[in-house]
Amino acid sequence: MKFLFYTSGDRNKASSRVRAYWLADALKANGISCSLEHRHSLFALCLFALRIPFCDILFFQKTYSRWHCLLLRVATFCRKKTILDLDDSPSRTNNAVTMKNVEYMMQHVSTVVVGSAVLAEYARQYQGNVNLIPSSIYLKYYQSADRILPSADEKETVCLGWIGNGGHYKEDLISILREPLTLLAQKYSIKFKLIGACGEKELHDEFNDIPELDVEIIDQIDWSDPTAVSEALCDIDVGLYPLLPNEFNKYKCGFKALEYMAMSIPVVSSNVAENREIIENNVNGLFADSVDDWGKALDALISEPELRVKMGQAGRKLVEEQYSVAGAVNSLLKLI
Repeated sequence: MKFLFYTSGDRNKASSRVRAYWLADALKANGISCSLEHRHSLFALCLFALRIPFCDILFFQKTYSRWHCLLLRVATFCRKKTILDLDDSPSRTNNAVTMKNVEYMMQHVSTVVVGSAVLAEYARQYQGNVNLIPSSIYLKYYQSADRILPSADEKETVCLGWIGNGGHYKEDLISILREPLTLLAQKYSIKFKLIGACGEKELHDEFNDIPELDVEIIDQIDWSDPTAVSEALCDIDVGLYPLLPNEFNKYKCGFKALEYMAMSIPVVSSNVAENREIIENNVNGLFADSVDDWGKALDALISEPELRVKMGQAGRKLVEEQYSVAGAVNSLLKLI
C-alpha cells in the first residue's frame, strides 16, 4: 500500500506536522510506503500529478485550492481512494472561493476525515462517509514530567503557560487572560510563559505591563524539532487554553489541551469546541468562561499542588488511552 500526502505546510506547521507527517512516520514504521509534498508551486503540483497513478491512497491534508480540486479529478479518473482531512474551519474569513473549493472536495473524495465532532457535523452536509480521527499525540516526543511537590514551608513560584501561534490567538490571549493574571499576580508568586508570540508587539506589551507578574515570552521555537515542544513545556505547572466563543474557534480540535495533558500538565480551558469532548471538568482539567471563572480555576491549581499532580496524571492517562498517534493510525487503516 502506498500513501501520497499533499499537505498544507511542512513540519513547522502544526496541523501538517500532527495530521500528516506524524501519521506518515507511524505508517512507515508499520512498513507502509508514504510520500509527502508541501510545496504549492505550479511545477510541484504538476510533478505531484504524475505520481498519482502509482499510489493507492491520496491524502489531502487541509488542501483545497482549484489546483487540488484538479488533482482530485485526476485521482478519481485513476480510480484511487482519496481522503480530505480537516482540523479547522476551512477559511478564517469564509472566503467564497475557498468555501466553494472545499465543498467540491468534500463531495468528491472517497471520505472526509475530521478532528472534531463539530467539523464532522459540518462535513456531513456534503459527504456521507465522514470519520472522526482526533488530532493525536506522538507519545515518544512527550515525556510525562515528574512533578515534585513543594514542602510546607517552601515558597513556590507556579508557572502558567501557553503554547501556539500568537499571531492567530492574540485577541483570545489578551481579552481572556490579562485580567485574571493581573489579579493573581497580586496574591501569588506566579510566572506566565508564552511560547510562540511570533513577534507580536501587543502580546509583549500587554503581559509585560502586568505588575508583579514574572513574564517569559518566546517568539519562536524550532517547531520541526520533535522534542522542542516538550522541552518548552517541561517547566510549566498549569496549561492555559483560552478561546473566544466565535465562529472560527468552534471548529478547533483541542490539540493544545492534549499537548499539556501528554506532559502531565493540568489544563484550564474555555468551554469551547472539541475541548468539551477532551476535558472532563474537575478530573483532568478545569473549564472557565468568565473572568471570575478563570480566576477561581487558576487560584485552585496555584494553591493546591496536589490537585495539579492529580489532574495532570489523569490527563496523561487519557492521552495514552484515547489520543495517541498509534491509535489514530489504527483508525485510519481500519477506515481504508
